[in-house]
Amino acid sequence: MKTTTAEKTTDVLRQIFAIHGLPTTLVSGNGPPFTSSEFGNFLTTNRIKHITSKPYQPSTNGSAEILVQTFKQMLKAANPGQTGPQKLARILLQFRTTPHAMTGKSPAELLFKRKLKIRLNLIMPGFTTDMRNKQERQMQTQKSLRSFQPGDKMQAAPSSSSEDDQLAEDEILPAEMLGSPVQNASPESPQNASPESTQRDATQCPTKNYGRYPKRIRRPVERMDL
Repeated sequence: MKTTTAEKTTDVLRQIFAIHGLPTTLVSGNGPPFTSSEFGNFLTTNRIKHITSKPYQPSTNGSAEILVQTFKQMLKAANPGQTGPQKLARILLQFRTTPHAMTGKSPAELLFKRKLKIRLNLIMPGFTTDMRNKQERQMQTQKSLRSFQPGDKMQAAPSSSSEDDQLAEDEILPAEMLGSPVQNASPESPQNASPESTQRDATQCPTKNYGRYPKRIRRPVERMDL
């Protein structure tokens, strides 16, 4: 922001609220942009509670002061060969993706309910990325299946790798040239057997009656004579 007027501050906050939604409470200092009537009407219209820190007491706005102190330390330790925007982008990414000691989660994860992808994720890929890479490698190494057509020459490979085995050559025939199993069945096959012959064979088979419970071999009790 080149200017810190109430109108410019309201426009910037309107863009932030369009991305993240309206907050419940807004904490700010006592500067002219935050104490103006235009800024107050903007917060009142959006039902946002406005809390200001006490004048000349920075400790009342401790969260903002700690953030400013942390930003200054990270800016001092940044790479001197980078430009100002590059340093700012790197500092914000590191700050937003670092888990907090109190919550155990990063600020970005608390806000977006997901972890932001950084270069550290390339060293330790997740489960989804690992499975996708394995599937791609399998698709590259998988051989395509050959489709046979009527008239193609084929060879039946043996089940064992013996030297005495020989490959038998054959030719694939169309389905119209192959008869159905019912037409090629012999008269003596079980499919063409009449019901009377089947019943006669069933009556001639000897049957054996088995009891409901198996027979137990009863043995006399052996007692010790004391």
